[in-house]
Formats: sequence, C-alpha cells, structure tokens
Amino acid sequence: MADEEEGNLIEVRMDAHEEDETSVSEEEDLEEMSGDDLVSEDEDEAGAEAERGATTGDEGMPRHVQRALWRILVGDPASLGPEPTTHDELIQSLKRARVLLDQRVSRAMELIPRGSFVPEEQRGEAYLDCPLAVPQLGFNISAPHIHATCLEKLCLEPGHRFLDVGSGCGLVTCLGAYIVGKTGSVVGIEINDDALAIAEKNLASIKADCPEFALTACEVTFEKHNVFLPDPKGRLYDRINVAGTCPRSRVPSLLNLLREDGKLIVPCGSELQLYNKEGGGKMRMEVVSNVRFGTLVVPTDAEVVIRTLELDKKREIDLLRRGGPSP
Repeated sequence: MADEEEGNLIEVRMDAHEEDETSVSEEEDLEEMSGDDLVSEDEDEAGAEAERGATTGDEGMPRHVQRALWRILVGDPASLGPEPTTHDELIQSLKRARVLLDQRVSRAMELIPRGSFVPEEQRGEAYLDCPLAVPQLGFNISAPHIHATCLEKLCLEPGHRFLDVGSGCGLVTCLGAYIVGKTGSVVGIEINDDALAIAEKNLASIKADCPEFALTACEVTFEKHNVFLPDPKGRLYDRINVAGTCPRSRVPSLLNLLREDGKLIVPCGSELQLYNKEGGGKMRMEVVSNVRFGTLVVPTDAEVVIRTLELDKKREIDLLRRGGPSP
C-alpha cells in the first residue's frame, strides 16, 4: 500500500519509559481533530521526497555509512554486538536489545526468516536490523525491530482475526498467521500487483519449507484492496497492522474496522500509534515510537462514493435473485 520509495526509511525507537497515552472518543475527538493536527497527502509526499533526496541521491551516503548511522540511532552499537549477518544473529540481537520479548512473537520470528521474503539480489542485507527498499517491486520492507514491536504491541492471540494493511512481501502477514493459529484468520491487503504476486509466492515457499508453519498457521488470504474503500464482505478484525503512514483524518476509517476490545497499530505523522478500542465507543491511544514510513494511497471522496454505490447495487441485485424484497 505504500508509495514507491527507493531509499531506506528512518524509524527510531523511543525509550519504553517515554511512551505517551491519550484517551480519546471514537465519535468525537478523532473526527473533530483541528486542521493543525491533520497530515495532508502533500505534506506526506514532501516528507518522503525530502527523505529520498537525503538517502538515495546520486551523491548520497554510501550504504555502509547509512547502516552505521542506523545502528547509532536505534541504540548503543557496542551493547547491540556485531552487526547481524544471519537469521540467528538477528534474532539474538533483537533479544539483547529487549525488542523481542513475547514468546509467541519470538517463536514466529525464529521460525520465519526475513531472508525468505527478500528478493534474491538483496538477501545479503536481509538480516540487518534496518528497513530495506525494494524499488524494483515498488515497496519497502520495514526493519525487523519494527515488525517485532508492532506484533508485540498488538498482543495477537490464537483465534484472532488479523488484518495486515500494506502487506508488501507478506512477511508480517505470515508471522501473524502463525501466531493466531488454525482457529484464527489473516488477510493481507495491497494495491500493488507485484507485491501481491511475490507475497503469494513467499507464502507458498514458507508452507513448503517449514512444516511447523504449515501445521500451525491459519489460512492466509492476500487481496487487492484499498483499505479506505468499502469492504464488500463487511469484515471486522481483532487486530490491525498498518504498514504505511495514515493521514490523521483517515484514522477513524481504520478504527471502524475494529471489533470491540480490538487493537490498531498505525504510523501517523511521525508517530507509531497504538489504539485500543474499549467499550462505549472509547479509544485509548499510546505513542509507541517515532517513525518514518511510506504513505498509504488514499482514494478520493468520489472513489469512495462510487464504490459504495456499486456495492449497494450488487447487494440489491443479489437480494432480487434470491427472491427477497428490495431494500
């Protein structure tokens, strides 16, 4: 779902003790945010463009310099140990940094290697704890510590219905499928045809190569769909992960997809935000970290209206065919 970006994205973890929690009302505060709070698509594009110029220009920083800077940003390089070059080294690095703590998430990430989801020509960088741009396919793969943080904050449990927005290569979708197990359900949505194709291929490969995944994970469905357009099936989810920056004005649309007691984790502006849907239409929001993601593609209001009318017409035709009354 994220726009094309050809450079690394900068995502900086905050100290866990500096998290900020805010209680908001789903019906009032979120829908009445002031104009100063809104993040326009133009502003998001400008930020992404500036970032591309800073990291991927013809005379930009060499990759080894970027990686060194990255390790300084995410923590003390000495305490993190040597830069990981294998899957096992990456997992141990995440555990040393106390990013990977939950047993379910830890087992999923141990079982499902990032390298299996990265294009072959970039597998030499698959186990670095930094984001990886895949410009030839038009998407990015977030840093492993971001994947671990998002999954741990969502508190996925067996039986949950999980939606992965901007599923890209399918890595987080498959990690979620393993955690929720056979009694759960997982949907990954994308608007990028190339990303969908490689995600399906990666899913087939991990099923064939990893018997434990095949025996434990629920069925995974990848769909071409823009999350801001009406879902023909009207589905609701227990947990939602969003892999692209969402304008603040569109957050209520995502919250509407949550079941009660659901959780949504979404980049918004420069923050990674966690929403907890409580009873009585209340939302509790926690700022998890400062991040920079690619931006979600937001449909126009006209596209939303047209899609809604198409679905209404389809439902009416289906009712008539079944001999029921017209709504």
